[in-house]
Amino acid sequence: MTTQPETAPLSLFDGRVKLGDRLKTAREGTKLSRDAVVERATTGFSRSSLQAWEAGEREPSLDNLFELAQIYGTHPWELLTGQRSEYPASNDDDYAYVAAYDIEASAGHGMFTDGAVKPDRYLAFRRQWIRERGLDTNQLAAIFTKGDSMTPTVPDGATIVIDLRHRMPVDGKIFVIRIGDRLWIKRTRWIPTGALRLISDNPDYEPFDIPRAELNHGDFEVCGQVVNASFDLY
Repeated sequence: MTTQPETAPLSLFDGRVKLGDRLKTAREGTKLSRDAVVERATTGFSRSSLQAWEAGEREPSLDNLFELAQIYGTHPWELLTGQRSEYPASNDDDYAYVAAYDIEASAGHGMFTDGAVKPDRYLAFRRQWIRERGLDTNQLAAIFTKGDSMTPTVPDGATIVIDLRHRMPVDGKIFVIRIGDRLWIKRTRWIPTGALRLISDNPDYEPFDIPRAELNHGDFEVCGQVVNASFDLY
């Protein structure tokens, strides 16, 4: 008789494991039934939804993923990718997490961008910092900059956080602007003609105007206001 090899138990950090299997493995690691998870959740998902997520029939929303990570005592990034996160587990109430995307906003002459369906990683921010600034983590996104036109305010390679709620340009503030398939990070100013002037903080770059007629064109979009920039000092 041929002996079948013993199947190794699934690991949360096995990159070959699908999201549904990781969700199920994480839940079983806490010894919680699906009903118990639903009872602890505050986002209002059902037992059938949880079962469908674990079966790989559907994927949870970002809010639901964060909720599950908190219940299971792990980090959303670990559930999403199977990779260990450098950040604290999401049951640490001192921190909130902002989705970061592998997209570059040009701080120079423009940068072609690739659409990102899922976050590339999550960045940790203290909840107190979020509250004091009136921000909503569900309406924040982080991306990375390329170019030197916004130096010294936002240098090349900085990580910027965008408030997606604020899409009406305000004089003197910094916004992420999409023109065609390029993203730009620029300071904005309205001019008397009704055009929107995009200004670089680096004086080596000339400002340029978006005519009023083009502001409602499909190729133009204000993605959100930059509320934070992080970068290394070396």
